Amino acid sequence: DLELYVCDNPTCTTGTNQTLETAGMVGLYSSVAIGADGNPIISHFDNTNSDLELYVCEDAACTSGTNRTLETAGFVGDYTSASAVAIGADGNPIIGHRNAINGDLELYVCADPTCTSGINRELVTAGDVGFYPSVAIGANGNPIISHLDNTINGDLELYVCDNPTCTTGTNQ
Repeated sequence: DLELYVCDNPTCTTGTNQTLETAGMVGLYSSVAIGADGNPIISHFDNTNSDLELYVCEDAACTSGTNRTLETAGFVGDYTSASAVAIGADGNPIIGHRNAINGDLELYVCADPTCTSGINRELVTAGDVGFYPSVAIGANGNPIISHLDNTINGDLELYVCDNPTCTTGTNQ
């Protein structure tokens, strides 16, 4: 199950565990960020269907929300890390993930703050790449994605997007 523990205070001495999604084997490789509205959003892998999913909370305590299936082509969404979801400069979620069938680094760019639609971008397709992606937003508002290239030497690589929706960029 996908679950979220919501602390009642800054030191988290008390809180509430919320069970968010229970259909199948879900919640793997989860990553949480706080959306522009102050509510949590959680990217996760649905191992039952091999899909990348995003749970969008409707309030700060995440007492209710909507689970969205973002990407279903292949075996997608695995090997994300604890920081694979970020909030773009426009307030929309951005999720780094790996396509295990192709061994590619991919980025799902949501078109709105609750991710009712979006586009999946293939960023690096050469080799066996995209393991454990971590997404941050640079000072210029463009995503930056670190990931493991497991092709030969197990190198750490950095994909730097040229714009906020990552239509182009450079892998370093």
